[in-house]
Amino acid sequence: MQNNWWTLIRHGLKSHRADGARKTKRIPRLRGMVLEGLEPRHMLSAAGQLDTSNEDYPIGPTDAAEVASEKAPLFSVPSARAVRDLEASGNRTGSGTDLEGAGAVSLTINTDATQDEIDVRGGGITIFNGDTTPSATDATDFGNVDINSSAAVTSYGIVNLGASVLTLTGNPLVQISGANASDFTVTSLPPSSSIAAGSYGVFQITFKPSDIGLRTALVLISNSDSDESLFSFNIQGTGSGALVTPEIDVRGGGITITNGDNTPSAGDATDFGNIDVDTGTVITSYGIVNLGNAALILTGSPLVQITGANPSDFTVTYVPPTSSIVPGDYTIFQITFNPSGVGLRSATVSLSNNDGDESLFTFNLQGTGTGVLSTPEIDVRGGGISIMNGDVTPSAADATDFGNVDVNAGSVVTSYGIVNVGAGVLALTGNPFIQIAGTGASDFGVTYVPATSSIAAGSYTVFQITFDPRANGPRSATVSISNNDSDESLFTFSIQGTGTGVLGAPEIDVRGGGFTIVSGDTTPSATDTTDFGRVSFLSGSLTNAYGIVNLGNAALTLTGNPFVQITGANSSDFTVTYVPPTSSIGPGGYTVFQITFRPSAPGLRTALVLIGNNDSDESLFSFNIQGTGA
Repeated sequence: MQNNWWTLIRHGLKSHRADGARKTKRIPRLRGMVLEGLEPRHMLSAAGQLDTSNEDYPIGPTDAAEVASEKAPLFSVPSARAVRDLEASGNRTGSGTDLEGAGAVSLTINTDATQDEIDVRGGGITIFNGDTTPSATDATDFGNVDINSSAAVTSYGIVNLGASVLTLTGNPLVQISGANASDFTVTSLPPSSSIAAGSYGVFQITFKPSDIGLRTALVLISNSDSDESLFSFNIQGTGSGALVTPEIDVRGGGITITNGDNTPSAGDATDFGNIDVDTGTVITSYGIVNLGNAALILTGSPLVQITGANPSDFTVTYVPPTSSIVPGDYTIFQITFNPSGVGLRSATVSLSNNDGDESLFTFNLQGTGTGVLSTPEIDVRGGGISIMNGDVTPSAADATDFGNVDVNAGSVVTSYGIVNVGAGVLALTGNPFIQIAGTGASDFGVTYVPATSSIAAGSYTVFQITFDPRANGPRSATVSISNNDSDESLFTFSIQGTGTGVLGAPEIDVRGGGFTIVSGDTTPSATDTTDFGRVSFLSGSLTNAYGIVNLGNAALTLTGNPFVQITGANSSDFTVTYVPPTSSIGPGGYTVFQITFRPSAPGLRTALVLIGNNDSDESLFSFNIQGTGA
């Protein structure tokens, strides 16, 4: 078995070539035994190095007790100290003399290798399992790589020195972990997880440093080698060059503002000073400078954001025209301070960006509102009288009680005024401006809406409400007016009116042959012409006329489409051949329709007539019809 000595013994040294290119994995403890009939070759010293000056090989346990403790040894010996020449093939048994005087012993060595054996190489040099000292020699040290433009790619071989298939079991097959794992990427994996005896698979690792200085990681290869099932080794590389990064610098009044600054100052224009709350505003410009050597990107949406206690008092009135600022360049933005109240007003400016250590640049703003704040004051009037906010007692005096109105023909229209008795602009903020709710809301409608939402100090606007009762008795609702009066932002008051008279209602009456047909009638009769009698199914037909009479005191409306519909078992034998000319029938009025019976087969033929309408208790008027095919 040429150049593969230590696969001969399962728990001795494994896969060490005769040229000495690989160090020992484990130093066995068997000494002193000489195999007769074998020529001396080379020797492994106790330090694990090849030595041709001595004929002894340290290869296994020192006594029988140690042999018994080994895992399924392929040899047994009561006592032995050394063996010569393991380049034999097949099973070799020899006897000799214990060099330490223990007497003659014998030893059998099985030279059949049946295991897999992993060997990882870089630059053609074997890398030891667990190696923690990366070296350029075995390509585990990638050397210096420029962090801005370069990357280093190294190939490694996984060699199977055993006699059975080596299986890579990891997912992925080669894994990287450790302190700077993201700087090392497996850019090419072995083409297969199975590596035949004597064959190999190749993988590549690319080193692309993300920072300057030493970068380290750990390579892991899970596999089926019984004593190296997790093969690992350290890799390293050094990032060099100058790091290319953006660097944000925000300035106000030409002075740099520190990120996170919470002490606004007039010096850097973060304190807007005193501003009159009624008439004053002040605009301040700020610069965003890129002091770095890579593009600075503003990533916020919007690019400049304002939050904090009083953000509505500070408005970004000029936005940077672009999100990208090249090295050494700048952009500007403007903030307008318009205080909505007296006293100190404050907010926080936020600039999201790609500066590695200042990705959220923030600083505080402040300003002081001064003077007497002019505020709006809503006053709603009916009949020239002020209506109190929240009033729930409608009265004819302020036109909130519409009085008695006939339910059939009457309606009343009332006008109201919205007066601004304050010193600031009154804004109507509802949609619509005037809203009506409550149990009788459908009886009241806003029939004239204020022409504008904005009412200047001392000015007014008007709206109108129409009361058209749908039923007898008291009808009530609530009017709501949303606005910017700070203490009456939802102005409400109740309205009412009374429906009087006899409420008109339609009443449907369907007639055939002058006789009333009851809604839901299921017994067709010749008397009311719902039974068409006998008609030849070969060529005969018969047409009957029907009347729809409105016995009520309100318009009767036919709501079906079509007005008269026919369904049922033999509906195709009955056809509406004349349709009412209109859908509306006044009180005491009537209309007619006709149905023609043309049987398609002999025997009894039946159908159902449907008339949709607005009669409250007969909204779907129906009756059965029939005829006989002869």
